[in-house]
Amino acid sequence: MAKRQITSLQVLRGFAAFGVVCHHAFRAVTVHRPPDMALPPPLLLGNHALVEVGSCGVDIFFVLSGFLMIFISDAYRNGARPIGHFIAQRLIRIWPLYALATAVACLPLALSFARTGILPYDLHPLRLASFSFVPSFSEKGALQPIVGVGWTLNYEMLFYLCFALTLLVSRKLFIPVLVLMLLSLYFLGLTLPASSAAGVFFSNSVIFEFLFGAVVGELFMQKRLQCPYPLLWIVLGLLFMFLAASLPQNSGFRGWARGLPSATILIGVLHLEKKVKWPTLAVRLGDASYSIYLIHTQIIFHIAVFLFPVLHHYTTPIAPEATAAVAILASLLAGWLCYRFVESPLLNWCHVVYNRRSNTRLAHRHD
Repeated sequence: MAKRQITSLQVLRGFAAFGVVCHHAFRAVTVHRPPDMALPPPLLLGNHALVEVGSCGVDIFFVLSGFLMIFISDAYRNGARPIGHFIAQRLIRIWPLYALATAVACLPLALSFARTGILPYDLHPLRLASFSFVPSFSEKGALQPIVGVGWTLNYEMLFYLCFALTLLVSRKLFIPVLVLMLLSLYFLGLTLPASSAAGVFFSNSVIFEFLFGAVVGELFMQKRLQCPYPLLWIVLGLLFMFLAASLPQNSGFRGWARGLPSATILIGVLHLEKKVKWPTLAVRLGDASYSIYLIHTQIIFHIAVFLFPVLHHYTTPIAPEATAAVAILASLLAGWLCYRFVESPLLNWCHVVYNRRSNTRLAHRHD
């Protein structure tokens, strides 16, 4: 029997996506604003932590993933469902829309190659391995796939693989084995060359954020998670997250400085499930969070390029803030439309195909 959806977690997912959108919109009009425009300092976005704190939405996503994998794992841990089913469900959830977004990003590059005969950097084989969640450096030297925000999905898939391997190794000592596996990968990354993609990828402390969520999930499933003042936990989590936003994202402390506040927020939100009736809009935002996350950077980029100069000309004092506000609203709307008309039908079709093939294999076994 399917588990009841925890509405509060959908709201938290939407909040995390909204934070990431705000982060990129704020950076588009501050750090990445057009250098050839003599712009005054932003009135409201001059604080570095305010611009950066939205990026903590990624850390919330990682902690949430750790929790949710434990939440759905009963059938796999007791042997009622095969581990292959777990991998298939994770791939169906993540890969189709990501592959489509990557293909769309590659289309203008392919057209450029056909026109000029010069192979763009992102069409080299190692970069095209982005389709399979293989990490590689971008042309600018960042460890990002073709769709930049997809770097987080590489970590998601790493965690799913570790989760599946842990199911194979030990179902009784599940959390200790999972901790040992991710710790081993982290220390492996520290021993690899710092200039290598594998070294940078594995040595990122964000992988511990999945463990924080998994521990919360294990305590929750065992009914040992207590939180008498959930709002206080959420406020404290947000406060420490704001403080953590001042630290460089590439510091070795990110997984701890942002992961622990994210886990604190998660615990508080879980304990609001029976106490709060969330607005429908907040839940819908959570439903569309994956689509919003995948496409928002392109929406923000185009709006910043075309709208910023216009608003700068007519409303100079608030041009950065006004551009960011329009970009945020446009990203949320475009993400919801993508969810409604692309992601949701695509997911349904993939599930139908998978279930049909699974039923066919099952029928053949009984023949």
